Amino acid sequence: MSQHTFRLVKDKPLTSDPLKFERRGMPRHRASGRVTAIARRVGATPAPHKICSFELTDMSSTGLGVLSNESAAIGDEVTVYLPPHGPEPGFDLQGVVVRCEERGDRHALGIKVAPRRVHAA
Repeated sequence: MSQHTFRLVKDKPLTSDPLKFERRGMPRHRASGRVTAIARRVGATPAPHKICSFELTDMSSTGLGVLSNESAAIGDEVTVYLPPHGPEPGFDLQGVVVRCEERGDRHALGIKVAPRRVHAA
């Protein structure tokens, strides 16, 4: 009978993006899960709001990488609703689409997020 040893594996940032136009200056960390978002097309009159489902791929303190079934325009405003996890409360991130590229039948979006304000309890 074999015994298994468990050990803590530290999360290491992903390597830098091989795309030459990568703009994120902070280390990325892998993320997974589905989140709900509301996207607003900037420049359209009236600016339509669309409810979207994103699949998280990575996060940093300045941005998100997500996969979406729908395309987005550079400059679209996005609010991403991150649900509670364990004892941690959920929170919202607001940002702007800075990259959209096709990946098969989906779109990889880069979202630059505004700094998050932490409220004291």
